[in-house]
Amino acid sequence: MKKIIRVDRARRVAMVEPGVTFGELIPEIEKEGLRLNMPLMPRKSKSVVGSMLEREPVIMPKYQWDISDPLACVEVFFGTGDEFRTGQAAGPGTVEEQWAVGGVQKAPYGPGTASWHRLIQGAQGTMGIVTWASMRCEILPTLEEPFVVGSSNLDRLLELTYWLIRLRIVNECFILNNDNLAAIFTKKWPKDYQNLKDTLPTWTLFYTVAGYEYLPEERVSSHIKDITYITQRLGVEAIKAAGGLSASEILKAVQQPSEEPYWKLRHKGGCQDIFYLTIYDKLEGQIGVMNDLAEKAGYPASDVGVYIQPIVQGTSYHCEFNLFYNPENPRELNRVKELSTLAIKNLMAKGAFFSRPYGENAGMILNRDAATVAVLHKFKKIFDPNNVMNPGKVCL
Repeated sequence: MKKIIRVDRARRVAMVEPGVTFGELIPEIEKEGLRLNMPLMPRKSKSVVGSMLEREPVIMPKYQWDISDPLACVEVFFGTGDEFRTGQAAGPGTVEEQWAVGGVQKAPYGPGTASWHRLIQGAQGTMGIVTWASMRCEILPTLEEPFVVGSSNLDRLLELTYWLIRLRIVNECFILNNDNLAAIFTKKWPKDYQNLKDTLPTWTLFYTVAGYEYLPEERVSSHIKDITYITQRLGVEAIKAAGGLSASEILKAVQQPSEEPYWKLRHKGGCQDIFYLTIYDKLEGQIGVMNDLAEKAGYPASDVGVYIQPIVQGTSYHCEFNLFYNPENPRELNRVKELSTLAIKNLMAKGAFFSRPYGENAGMILNRDAATVAVLHKFKKIFDPNNVMNPGKVCL
């Protein structure tokens, strides 16, 4: 199911089947003058629909108005065998009939007052099978000016991020620590990794200012002037390079899927991700907890990769810890598994919200809220009474 069904430049929407990957879709929509609001350097082979169904964070929070964005409408077959279309695609008429009168399946809400797409997102295939999905796209800029801001003070970068997004000034906007930034851009392992890491600041905020068809230079220069005022007030400096990396090099990389081998696996061959949603006030404390636990577990805190992604207009944050390990080394593997379980337990106590639980720790996360588990069981009985949709996942 690898068909790109429709790309509509005027309404900034695309519709694809679930087999379409980021590596296949990006060049096709670029031909129409559009771009995806996508996760940070996904695999080329990753399903675009799968990514949206899992609510993976996107790197342009300015265009994310809801946690479900950029997903629009889907066609889904529930476990009962019933075919269903969500949002604007629900009707009246077939999808083809809607196209004939100008409908583009862009509004995700409905049918009725319910947001049915939320039942499918994050369900890990336990409610039904999606056969196509539409998504909101953005216009390709005419002019882009990328910048980096390095600092050992994360709080200053978080405050700068807050203002950049609140004022709707920037497109791509995220923070990486030196471990992850080095892991993404190292060409030769392991020597070049450490050399690059040593040249980078502890934290790097990356952002892009963009201009479009009308007066792009004026738009960009105006935004840069506004940002300069903010950076001077905060005592930081926006520059064109951090250590051995240029901002242009970072921009080029993050607007495409990751080259193979996947960037998280280049260091040691394995990577355990710990990710959750949080808010500004709790973020630094949670990072401190993670660093303490890593040191106690014998995993150097200086080797923990950290990715901070503002989401939904900067109202909250996706925080991700990346634990690199050698999967052929049983000692490393067990240490990372134990650290992951311990970290999740302690981070939840500090206010971390694990909205997408996976693997062995899913039960521990979901069982903290018996009411939620009871509701999930009720939905499962309604939409998959015979329990044929990915049984055993999401604590069911």
